[in-house]
Amino acid sequence: WNIVMITEELVNELKLIAYAEAAKPVNRVAALSSLARNGIDKDKVRNTLYSIATDIDTPDAVKVRAIDLLDKLEVYTAPEEIKQEQLESLEKTLMEQYVRTAE
Repeated sequence: WNIVMITEELVNELKLIAYAEAAKPVNRVAALSSLARNGIDKDKVRNTLYSIATDIDTPDAVKVRAIDLLDKLEVYTAPEEIKQEQLESLEKTLMEQYVRTAE
């Protein structure tokens, strides 16, 4: 088996296409597919695919392809935003773990 690693220059080209909202959705999905296949930017790829799949302006055939890729990546829910309470709790936990207070 020959394992061919994609060069950094080609990865950068894929990222330019994948994340450029001005690019055609079909091209973005193809670029995102390549990034996913190579394990690059996993979370960003998932979020971008979800965004394309749920965009009203995306053609149906492209939506289906994006959803198929999300299924292969096992993504079944919308990207979750951190709620203010969660943020405060995480902040407090981190402060307790990593910041020593003088008493």
